[in-house]
Amino acid sequence: MFKKREFYVDIYHFLRVNRILSVDWKRSVVYHIPDFEKPEIESVDLEGKLKQKYLLDINPEKFKVERDEFELWYQCVMDETDSFTKSLMKHIPYIPSHSPALMEIKATGDWLMIITRNRNWKKEENEVLVYKLPSLSYEGSFFIPFPNLLTTKWYDNYYIIRKLIKKDDDYYSLYEIYRIEER
Repeated sequence: MFKKREFYVDIYHFLRVNRILSVDWKRSVVYHIPDFEKPEIESVDLEGKLKQKYLLDINPEKFKVERDEFELWYQCVMDETDSFTKSLMKHIPYIPSHSPALMEIKATGDWLMIITRNRNWKKEENEVLVYKLPSLSYEGSFFIPFPNLLTTKWYDNYYIIRKLIKKDDDYYSLYEIYRIEER
């Protein structure tokens, strides 16, 4: 007989296993988030010669996790996990004390947008920091409807969000399309 393994599940599992990057094709630079827990980004030109690291002026300790969001996410994961996997591992939900600093990064036009985990839970929005390219001078911030790392699709200055909505005992997908304008 074998002992069932424990598997700690948190809402940021997908951020941990995915490389978050965006390419500025106009300037031939790749921007990426090396560690979403830290408020910093890195860049490298497409030839691999010029590498830089940028520290962002944000405090991730202030970004709190809402239990309701985590529980909905965890229930969806468990619903999609097959019974064989469930029988091998004991899944333990884990709620971190704070959200990570960064969620996503997007180079579009003359902007580098960094989507933070600073959320307005009531309005369902995330704060986006905007930096002018190529200087990376800070331009300001604004809020966008909750993006999702795995289901948000970017097309130039448009993005599509897939939301999961629970109705009765089922979950349904709702797609929303947004446009970001430079001003």
